[in-house]
Amino acid sequence: MALGVIPLAIGIIGNVLSVLAFCSTIPTFWRIVKKKSVENFSDHPYIFSLLSALLWGFYGLLTLKNGGLMLVVINGIGCIFQYAYLALYVAFSPPHKQMVTGAFVAGVHLSVMAIVVMVKFFLKEENVRLRVMGICSSMAAIAMFGSPLSIMGLVICTKSVEYMPFLLSLAFALRTGIWCAYSYAIHDIYLEVTNTIGTALGLVQLILYMIYHRKPPRKACEKDVRLQEAQSGHIDGDQGGSIHISTDNCGVGENIGDKTETKV
Repeated sequence: MALGVIPLAIGIIGNVLSVLAFCSTIPTFWRIVKKKSVENFSDHPYIFSLLSALLWGFYGLLTLKNGGLMLVVINGIGCIFQYAYLALYVAFSPPHKQMVTGAFVAGVHLSVMAIVVMVKFFLKEENVRLRVMGICSSMAAIAMFGSPLSIMGLVICTKSVEYMPFLLSLAFALRTGIWCAYSYAIHDIYLEVTNTIGTALGLVQLILYMIYHRKPPRKACEKDVRLQEAQSGHIDGDQGGSIHISTDNCGVGENIGDKTETKV
């Protein structure tokens, strides 16, 4: 079934916004290349983004008759970006990090291959295939929404939006909102659930920004903030958006990129 004009237009807008989100991580890796070190940056956002993109891409192949082409295109582009980012991450990581990252990436591919083989060769009914792939893809994307939750926790803890810039929060809300509209336009329950949750989190981020943007930071949580930075380096969002927190030379958090990859 061919897409109508409205779903097609919404899907194109969603793809454009998602590509811009992928590109927003370029400054992070430019910094890594210049310093020839990954410092305290984490590889987890790119690994989980790759997992989500692979799953949603295959789900798109199963739903080509119902708007799945948009998913195939954007998640294919997303995979290219994540492979490039992970290659640079490994190139500038110490040996022990290279081994860990390689093991995680191998685990992602083995997991996706197992799901694809099961769906393709062991599930005969189309409805069952779509249900299994939809649930797996949604779980991968929803799991990535833990990153925006972490950022919102930092905002509430510090009473400061230093770690959640307005433009990044707005971009996250817009992207997930566009994909939410697309999912309802093509009547896909799995995209609807995933992106409705993402849109809700995006709106909550904007509400928190309005509440705390003029309040001075509370220093009682400084230790928690530094611990968060040391543990994760940066935080990546879900399907449709990502927010990175990095550490600068003075040890103070600095937002430098936007990701979920979501991504659809």
